[in-house]
Amino acid sequence: MKVRILFIIVFFTIYNSCIAQYGYIKEEYSIYLERTENYRKSIFKREKLKIGFEKYWNGNVVEKGVYGERWGETIITKDSSVMNVCGQDNGKIYYTDFLIYDETNKLISEKRIYYKNNLPDKLQRYILYSYNEFNKLDYEAWYDKDSLIYHFEKNIYNEEGILIDKVDTLGNSLNLYPDGSLKTSVTYDSLNRVIEFIKFYKGKQTYREEYIYDFDRKTTLHYNENNKLESVEEFEGYRYKPKWRIYLKINSYFTKTEYKGSFFRTRKEKHFYNDELDHIIKYKYKKYKKKD
Repeated sequence: MKVRILFIIVFFTIYNSCIAQYGYIKEEYSIYLERTENYRKSIFKREKLKIGFEKYWNGNVVEKGVYGERWGETIITKDSSVMNVCGQDNGKIYYTDFLIYDETNKLISEKRIYYKNNLPDKLQRYILYSYNEFNKLDYEAWYDKDSLIYHFEKNIYNEEGILIDKVDTLGNSLNLYPDGSLKTSVTYDSLNRVIEFIKFYKGKQTYREEYIYDFDRKTTLHYNENNKLESVEEFEGYRYKPKWRIYLKINSYFTKTEYKGSFFRTRKEKHFYNDELDHIIKYKYKKYKKKD
């Protein structure tokens, strides 16, 4: 019995030490439908369009990349006229966000690097995060490529620890227009979940969302400036394993997304438009070892 227990302890010690040396990369691809006159005979293009990737370590996203490098050039035609041409290359990385965490897994910095020919080219911006004594986000500061701050917001919490406002460096609310009227209003339930979100302009409501929760299903009701219901969205599996999401535009159209995969990893998304399959998004996962 003691030998068996010792074996189990040694096994998990070795297993965890090995796992700790590896992370994984999640790659996202999209496959679009090639339409024909007969929808039932339409086929999906074989080539995969790269969308982006996420790199994980210790359960945290440490890199987030987006494909579609932008390019542009100026062409002088035979008649000496000038023509500017631009586009994007979906086979190359456009930019990557690099995220750094502290020893308690709190995000402390984030920087965005533009790429050229799949290699880091230039810094676009970076963000620094700071936390209060209750481990809640205290403030975030945004800096440009020259390390000049261009955005700052400090969070204000009430006694229950619920976020009630954001202020700038001078203590002015970021949720107020110059005339002192509110920009947004947020209401929480007893479980600290958002149940209502409202946008205002000049004291009048311009948009409202209402949230209804039922275990792992979340329903969102969207209202316009006249408080008339415009659309409904239902998400089954919003907290744990995603199953499906439906968006219904009243008297117009609806979309549906079906998720396939394991409890921890989504492998495929099927996107429908008015009951017709429109495109598929696939995710691939591969392991990587952290360099010393």
